[in-house]
Amino acid sequence: MRRPVADRGFRYACLTSLDYLSRTKYGRELTPEKKAIINLALILGVQINDYYDINRLNKPWYKQIRKTFKNLSSEREDDFRKYRRSLSDLERNRPVPSEIANSEERLSRIKKYREDVNRLSLAFSFSVAFDIDLDEVLNIDYVNDPYFKGFFNLIMAMGVVDDMVGRKGDVEKDRPSFYTAVCDIRELTERKASPSLKPVFSKLNDIFNSYFNEAKSVSPPSLKPIISAVRAVRMIYPTIVGLAKEHKIVSNLVGDFLSQRDLNNL
Repeated sequence: MRRPVADRGFRYACLTSLDYLSRTKYGRELTPEKKAIINLALILGVQINDYYDINRLNKPWYKQIRKTFKNLSSEREDDFRKYRRSLSDLERNRPVPSEIANSEERLSRIKKYREDVNRLSLAFSFSVAFDIDLDEVLNIDYVNDPYFKGFFNLIMAMGVVDDMVGRKGDVEKDRPSFYTAVCDIRELTERKASPSLKPVFSKLNDIFNSYFNEAKSVSPPSLKPIISAVRAVRMIYPTIVGLAKEHKIVSNLVGDFLSQRDLNNL
């Protein structure tokens, strides 16, 4: 069975970052076997997210990956069940942007939802990568660990960039993103995104900077290369997507590194 093209770039970035983190925090590289298991865990997370985000679930693919993950990482089976149950609960109760007219409340609820989902998903990735029980990773002491906290804030910052790119589909589908958290309520009720990002750009930029600056302030020096990479992505990712929309050859070249949501918006 062919694996889905989209989100390979996301998984590669996560694997590379976790491997780097393993070397800097624990003094050892992730084994090829461990990388394979992490990759399966990331695929499962993407599949669950896609089900709620874009109403897409490749059931045969999901079942195959699920079975393989269980066979290769039986010691993390209980953690996966907790992760899937908690993630499903969060997604089923996700805020609906168009139903929240008050802009401050909309931003607060969507921000909390996004943070809860990303914190849970990152915790499960850490659990698999470093053989730590999920409950232990979600413990307040571990969540406030400089490595975890720095990594978490960088992921949130990257989410803001992705939401800048995916704003059209998020508005049309009434999805809780950072763009739908701060855009004009009329865009949501009319289900039509503004053709220009300028009206809300400064708000999104402030949200990006709040996460990015928090990551810089709490992260140990060894995370500097990842921080620099996120800054670079912030500068070039929207431009790459814009070029991909205009030129087929560009979309073919970068397709593996765009999320499924961004591919749908091309």
